This record gives sequence, structure tokens and C-alpha cells, in this order.
Amino acid sequence: MKPRLFCMDWNGVIPDLSDEFEILDSGAEVLPDAVLLWNDVLPTMIDIVKNAQMNGIPAFCMQHGIHGDPGLTEYTEHQKKPVSDYIFTWSDKSGEVYEREGWKKDRIVNIGCTLLRYELPATPDGKTVIFAPDHLEDDPARNIANLEKAKQIWKEIREIPGIRPIVKLLTAEHSNYDPARGINFDGNVVWSDRRDGPLHVKKMFEILSNASCVVVQEESTFSSMACKLDIPVISINEKESRLKTSTEVKVEGVKEAVVKMLKEPWTKREERNSLVKDYVQPFNREKMVGFMKSVINSKLAVA
Repeated sequence: MKPRLFCMDWNGVIPDLSDEFEILDSGAEVLPDAVLLWNDVLPTMIDIVKNAQMNGIPAFCMQHGIHGDPGLTEYTEHQKKPVSDYIFTWSDKSGEVYEREGWKKDRIVNIGCTLLRYELPATPDGKTVIFAPDHLEDDPARNIANLEKAKQIWKEIREIPGIRPIVKLLTAEHSNYDPARGINFDGNVVWSDRRDGPLHVKKMFEILSNASCVVVQEESTFSSMACKLDIPVISINEKESRLKTSTEVKVEGVKEAVVKMLKEPWTKREERNSLVKDYVQPFNREKMVGFMKSVINSKLAVA
């Protein structure tokens, strides 16, 4: 009989494990043997973890992205401490960051980047330039600043002759990025919804597969996936970046930087390769499943 597993995914970070586990939904009348969550910093997730632990059920959570800030993870961002029993990370280097954030070393398990299961071969067309604005935040003042900066960056990109500009937006996070708010993307928009899980990840790699340059306001998961496909990245960073994979420019320098990257795609290739080696390692599904089952079996044996 398969172990019972309750999952809560976002952003497509949790792979399909239905061949190895009986996946329960929130309405299940039986308790799971384990829970697997995309984070353990949001209030709902914390409650799920604590309820599981009260019933002797192990709780696993996932690394679900990469921050550009030095040593920053969701725990610093949300001012929380880890509550799950184990975290699955994308690399040993990522594990070191989580250890500094409060995780015990023996509770950090490197399984590689789960997003890579949908990676597509890169076939750059020499003209597609993708702009990925910052996520919107709870701070209204910062949102206004982000909107204004996005407008300026898009204007710079749109003025470059002979390219195919695309804006990558997230359905929930960027709902205010529309003409009514003063930003006109001229229809060159690709929307994806992180609630769609695998479909969102597939769409990310689909649009990246033909790209020849990516522009971001700040280095993050999307720019890291671009690095995995050896796509040059340009960032308009206001903070020091841990990743160091992008060509950092001011808004008014975006146009010149894009033209340069299209002509010289090898720029910062060594840094991109280093990032992939250190932070975006191949996904090891067998290791993930085997570790979860060993923890579940040890718990059941004690029970």
C-alpha cells in the first residue's frame, strides 16, 4: 500500500508523486503519513505543519525559488523561523544559505531543482527579448514605484529596432500591470498563473527556449532559469546581488545593454555556468522519494 501524502503546491515546485504516494486532498477523512508543502512561512502553511507534528506526522517543505539578495530566503523576507521537519533544496550551496537562516544541517536535503523537469532545449532566435517585471508587493508605495520603473524599462526595450519584445507577467501578482494604470505592452504579453503549477513552469520554459536576452528588475528564479539555458541577463538592480550573473545597468542604459547582449551572448557566460553549478543542480527524484519514504517508515515503526 502506498504511503498517504498531503501536498500543497504553488509555482509548480512539487513534482507529481502519485505513482509513489496516495495523494490526499484537504477533504480526506484519513490522516496522511506525511505532508509536503511549498513553504512553511505563510500562516496557513505553518498551521498545517504544526497540526501534522501534533499528530506525529513528518512535514517536508520545498525550496521554491532563488533570491538575488545575499543570503536572503523566504525566512528573512517574512521574518519567520523554520517549522517543518525537513527542507528539500536545489543544491548544497542553497542548503548553506538555509542553514544560515536557521535550518539544522541534518534537516536540509539537496534533491536539485524540481523546476528543471520541464526544461526545454534552448534555440535562441537572435531577436526575442523578454522583460520580467518585479512581483507586486503589499507596500502600495513600492508598487507605484515598480509600475513606473516597468513603464520606463519597457519604453527602452520597445525602442530597439528589429527585436521581438515580450513581457512575462504573473496573473495574480501583476494584475495591475494594464493600460488603465498607464502601462501599455502593445499586446506582446505572455501571462502565466503560478497556481497552475506544472502549466506555469512549462510556459516559463517555452518562452525562454527562443529568447536571446532576458531583462529583469532584480535577479531571481526566472533569471536563474535563463542562466540554465545560457541566456544573457540584464538587471536593473537597486540592491547588491548574490547571483552576479547579470549585466547591471540603470534604466536609461537598458537599450544599449540589450543590443550588446544580442551581439555578444557570451558575456558573463562563466558567471551563468557558475550559478547553475552552485544553485540550480539537476533534480534527483529517486533521492527525494527515497528520503521521504525512509522518514515515513521510521515514524510508522516508532508508532
